[in-house]
Amino acid sequence: MAEAIGAAASIIGIIGAAFTVIQEIRNARGRVQGTSETLDNVSRHLDAIDDSLNLVHDEERLQTARVELQVKAITDVATELRSFLDNLAARQREKAVSQFFHALKSGDKDDKKLQGILDQLDRARNELGLRISVAQVGLLGNLQDGFRVAFRVLEQTNTRVNKVLGINLALMDIVKNRALQQTGQTGMLVIAQNRPTDEIS
Repeated sequence: MAEAIGAAASIIGIIGAAFTVIQEIRNARGRVQGTSETLDNVSRHLDAIDDSLNLVHDEERLQTARVELQVKAITDVATELRSFLDNLAARQREKAVSQFFHALKSGDKDDKKLQGILDQLDRARNELGLRISVAQVGLLGNLQDGFRVAFRVLEQTNTRVNKVLGINLALMDIVKNRALQQTGQTGMLVIAQNRPTDEIS
């Protein structure tokens, strides 16, 4: 129990750090001047990351070790983006004093670098979505005794995941696509159970 609480606190702390970095990116973005479409899209990318992180923050059942690792990866890429924008804003301030001010334009070297970082951020978010989708939400049991699914728990979490990410949990798809046997327990479904075999003499 203490391990579970510690793990939840750990991922919540990492998500909090990610939110801080995202806010710093928004502030840095405000200091960068330019007409780049890539620059204009930074907020859209950050909104998508915010939504994914809020989902993990609010849904304790999604706070697995694999999801935590991916949240760390997102935070690392976000930190790189913040550093890039801070550096770009500082260079623009320095050049504003001279006559050679450089505003970010579509297709220039800085724009391509920014696009590369945003692509990394998208890939990291997509990987987070994949790791969320395979979370074993509501799955109880073991190989020997069989597995049961707390269907209402699975359904509630899946509804939220679908609303935010537009995907279903893999376990939900399995449950929907299999002929499952209702047990006597309310809201529980049997998905696999080993049956005793006759002994061979």
